[in-house]
Amino acid sequence: MGTRSLTHIYDAESTEGTPLLTIYRQFDGHPDAMGIDLAEFSKNMTLRNGFRVGDKEGTHANGMQCFAAQLVKFLKNDIGNVYIYPAGSKDCGEEYTYRLYKSGDNVRLKCDEEKFDGTPTEFIQKYSQ
Repeated sequence: MGTRSLTHIYDAESTEGTPLLTIYRQFDGHPDAMGIDLAEFSKNMTLRNGFRVGDKEGTHANGMQCFAAQLVKFLKNDIGNVYIYPAGSKDCGEEYTYRLYKSGDNVRLKCDEEKFDGTPTEFIQKYSQ
């Protein structure tokens, strides 16, 4: 049995309301795996309303909807393990719940079970081995 996790992505500067998207990960959902994956992907991301010539996938997103699509592409590299669940899903046997939301032009990361709410860089500093 794996360490399951849910990741909710919000199009707001808070985690209130229904998320845009929920991602379920069957294995390696703990902070030093899924959490680090989320933080590494998010740490250099700039959110924009629109995009400019020279903006690159992986470092720029045209809002949180674009960010969510890029994140799914980043996480999904094989059959199984990573799934899209109905937005706001819960009680899926998850051990960890992550929340990604806007903070100005950047993304902020929250892990409910670890009582963490900070920048992706702060998450990496705390949970990298």
